[in-house]
Amino acid sequence: MDRTEDTPGGRDVRVVIVDDNDLLVDTLVAALRAHPVLRVVATAGDGPGGLAAVSEHRPDVALVDLRLGGAWGLDLVPGMRAVDPPPAIVVFSAALDEATRRAVAAGEVTSHVSKGASLDELLGALVAAADHARSPHS
Repeated sequence: MDRTEDTPGGRDVRVVIVDDNDLLVDTLVAALRAHPVLRVVATAGDGPGGLAAVSEHRPDVALVDLRLGGAWGLDLVPGMRAVDPPPAIVVFSAALDEATRRAVAAGEVTSHVSKGASLDELLGALVAAADHARSPHS
């Protein structure tokens, strides 16, 4: 599934979406396409594809589904954080579980956004995550 859009640097926020729900991914890609600074550079429907996309495209933000079919989105975090520079990681899930709460508190992931959040909340969280990752204190 190739829904990428190459974007030159500047102040654009480069985003990789890792989610196994094609309809949701298509909707997010369309929404981000209309955003003034958010740019989808790659999408992936599973863990290995997500790690490859982050490694290849070096996004500012990785939006990662917590449950990827039979895989666990948090299992991707160490591999994503090993990329130089590491992206901000926003976990996207229906519910905030204890493991995700601990990962956010420990700074392993930047934030969590509920799949029940509004589109404006999600877009704001992606921009905020990129700002956090770009700050000298992150």
